[in-house]
Amino acid sequence: MFLSVEKELIARHYCEMKNFDNSTIYQNLSDARVQVALEFNKEENRWSFSFPLKDGDFNYITYWRDPNKIRLYASERVQAM
Repeated sequence: MFLSVEKELIARHYCEMKNFDNSTIYQNLSDARVQVALEFNKEENRWSFSFPLKDGDFNYITYWRDPNKIRLYASERVQAM
C-alpha cells in the first residue's frame, strides 16, 4: 500500500491486518468488519482499491491501471471516511 494512504488509515484508527507482496488489508480497530484493501493484480496489470461505504455494511471497489491515479483516489477516499 502507499505510505501516504497507510498513514491516513492509521490516523483514522485502522490497523494492518494482512500485508502480502501484492495486497494490503487494513481493518478498523473498533469494528473488524470495516476493512480497506489495496491489491495489485500482476496478470491484469491493474490495481484494485476497496473501501467501506458510509453505512458500513458494504464495500465499494474500483480498478485502476495508473499507480499515481489509484494513490490519489485512495487518499481522497480515506480522507472522506
